[in-house]
Amino acid sequence: MGDKCEINWCKSAEKEMRKLLKKDKSAVVKLQANIGHVEELGWAKSTRVELIKVLKEETRIGEIRDMGKGGHRAFFYWEEDDTSHQIHITAIPKKNILTQARVNEFIDAAENRRDTDAAGGNTDEDTEEAD
Repeated sequence: MGDKCEINWCKSAEKEMRKLLKKDKSAVVKLQANIGHVEELGWAKSTRVELIKVLKEETRIGEIRDMGKGGHRAFFYWEEDDTSHQIHITAIPKKNILTQARVNEFIDAAENRRDTDAAGGNTDEDTEEAD
């Protein structure tokens, strides 16, 4: 298992990011900075400083955390190989609206997206049209 982190965006998360850019450019800048730190630090250091939080190890679901007030969380699933962790961001909700039940919904959605992608089901284009 490699330590390098490669970030990929699911189409639905890209769409959320575009909407957020129109509403709150500073939030996008902050989120992009956090993602950049993950790429720079790698998996081990990012988890050690809790920039990445593993939510469900057995299904490889996690989040890139925003330690500040009023920021956004980036939920993802990951795949790993000998050289890297491929992080697939599935959603970027505002963290102050998240109750535990909503967090569980985002975890379930990330698991469903991972399973769909693994099965060769819906493509990102299919998902974007459904949004």
